[in-house]
Amino acid sequence: MVEKKLGDDVMVCLLSAPEAMAYYPKVGFQKAEQAWWVPRKQ
Repeated sequence: MVEKKLGDDVMVCLLSAPEAMAYYPKVGFQKAEQAWWVPRKQ
């Protein structure tokens, strides 16, 4: 539904809980290996 609403010009980036990692490829997501973040401080 999100992709349909946003259209083809928008990229969806999902941060997943480790337990859900096997689900997302089944619904069309591609795994990204290169990611970095600064964790929140609070």
